[in-house]
Amino acid sequence: MIKQGGRTEKPCDRVIAATNQNLEACMREGKFSGDLFYQLNVFPIIVPPLRERKTDIILLADYFIKKYAKELPKKVIGISSAAIDMLMNYHWPGNVRELENCIERAIILSTDNMIHRHHLPPSLQGSGDHLF
Repeated sequence: MIKQGGRTEKPCDRVIAATNQNLEACMREGKFSGDLFYQLNVFPIIVPPLRERKTDIILLADYFIKKYAKELPKKVIGISSAAIDMLMNYHWPGNVRELENCIERAIILSTDNMIHRHHLPPSLQGSGDHLF
């Protein structure tokens, strides 16, 4: 049984958990329960950070453009080459959530049907200082 919000119990046959910590190392250091680690470690899925999956950036940006263009509503349909270069050269410490926020901001600021460099946040405007 899983307690939801600490008030009620509901039957559960699967748990999906995510962390940015190395739970095996935490377990060895006594910072994480070994019993819980082995219960969770049935089928680990390792998802590298966005900076290690550069090919996903354009696919995700495209998805977020469609999502926010519809929500806001704006007629943004693409990204300029210069803006794509900025997205591809950034190190994405905030991973996919940061990319989503960047695209939402760019759509809000866009006055035509494209996202341009100047629509992206200042953190991406640097001269390459953020590159790994």
